[in-house]
Amino acid sequence: MIKRKILIVDDEAESRSAIERILLRAGYEAIQASSGRQALYILGQRKIECLLIDHLMPEMSGLELIRIIKNDEKFKIIPAIMLTAADRDEDVIAGLSAGADDYLIKTSSPEIIIARIEALLRLGKLQRDLLEKSIICEQANEELRKLDILKSEFIAVVSHELRTPLSITREGLNLILEEAPGPLNRQQRELLEVSQNNIERLGRIIGDILDISKIEAGKFPLHRSVVDLNQMLQDFFAFYKNTVEQKGINFSLEAPKHKVCAYCDNDRIIQVLTNLISNALKFTKEGGSIKIKLLEEDRELICAIEDTGAGIADSDMGKIFDKFQYFSKTDIPQAGGTGLGLSIAKKIVDMHKGRIWFKSKLGKGSEFTFSLPRYSESEIFNEHITDGIQEARERMSKFTVLSISVSGFIESAYLEALEDYIKKIMRRPGDTTLLHKERILIFLRDTNKENAQIIKNRVIEICNKFISEEKGYNKKVNFTAISVNYPDDVLSQEDLIGKILA
Repeated sequence: MIKRKILIVDDEAESRSAIERILLRAGYEAIQASSGRQALYILGQRKIECLLIDHLMPEMSGLELIRIIKNDEKFKIIPAIMLTAADRDEDVIAGLSAGADDYLIKTSSPEIIIARIEALLRLGKLQRDLLEKSIICEQANEELRKLDILKSEFIAVVSHELRTPLSITREGLNLILEEAPGPLNRQQRELLEVSQNNIERLGRIIGDILDISKIEAGKFPLHRSVVDLNQMLQDFFAFYKNTVEQKGINFSLEAPKHKVCAYCDNDRIIQVLTNLISNALKFTKEGGSIKIKLLEEDRELICAIEDTGAGIADSDMGKIFDKFQYFSKTDIPQAGGTGLGLSIAKKIVDMHKGRIWFKSKLGKGSEFTFSLPRYSESEIFNEHITDGIQEARERMSKFTVLSISVSGFIESAYLEALEDYIKKIMRRPGDTTLLHKERILIFLRDTNKENAQIIKNRVIEICNKFISEEKGYNKKVNFTAISVNYPDDVLSQEDLIGKILA
């Protein structure tokens, strides 16, 4: 039988020997150390299952030794008992505060000493078992994470590769349906239209899978800018109006009459709206209604899509935003989908630091609502800088900010019109503009100093041309521009902001 090893640490040989005799009679193997340094050496060489440490020792006290042991990943799980010569509260408190698992008075009876040791050995075994299981679980989780990444990469690659043959097939079908090779009879057209519908559906499935794979891989960047959310919804409503009303569904929009500015990725929020309106269309019968609503709160902008469709069963509500979930127990034809739309919508809203929620009643309809944070002008400016620097760090690229300032008076309406005009000519994804403190700021992603200089000169030309050609505007103004590059000119967000606003 293997004896369990107990390390006795005490500078007094007589005290060590007295405890050793008790341990030997109880069937333990006792190992002696006369100092804290010797104890640390023994711990590094042998497997010790319990420590008995004297409170008062020269050079390294028992308290110091326990602190060292309990801060070491290799040793901290070993149970440690502090030995005290007298039953003083302050010694007990000091020992336990240092990390000791228990304390003993040296003059305690052998029965008490052995009982305390055995109790701590049981505890130590439980801790070791727990640690081993924790390590096994962590290793398993790491393997699962690797497999999940491989799965996502595989799906993304396969989905991407499917797009090319799918596009070729789609174009071929379109040409045949347009009767470019020759006329079609009715039966041929019907069969081809069925094929076309299924190819479009396959395209949407591939798009959803690619999106969810990119989101999970952290390769789904947001390109946020100041967007008129009201105008976005007006355009969205106009785009879907005919489609919805052709199905015999009443379609309406409730929104303020004024501009409602949001700091968001225009295309991604449209993707959220598209997913929500698509679901409403799938599950709403002829004669029903779909309503889009936009509300303004103090710190949030609220957008809701309400329908009188099939609704959601109580049993399904807890998994509504999970991946690959289908809620098509309805008599509405073609109500299936990829089961990814709502999951993608939630992830996009989460990335915007917003919220998404719903309420529904089976057979009565649903209302899906999402919110976007409201930002002040200064907060939007800081978010632009934060996003640009973070992307530059992640991609090991450059981030440049152009600041266009005006000498001479210019009405705010003209400055806003000029900013809108510059925004329209910024063609690259991710390049955005912002009107801030009577400056036009242009944020250029992945742009070095040389390219920024070319863009700066071009923007000054555009500004001067815009003012000279603007009808009814005769005031003389001059534009100057500075550019600040991260990381060539500055190395921190604070320095970049300081130079831009100087």
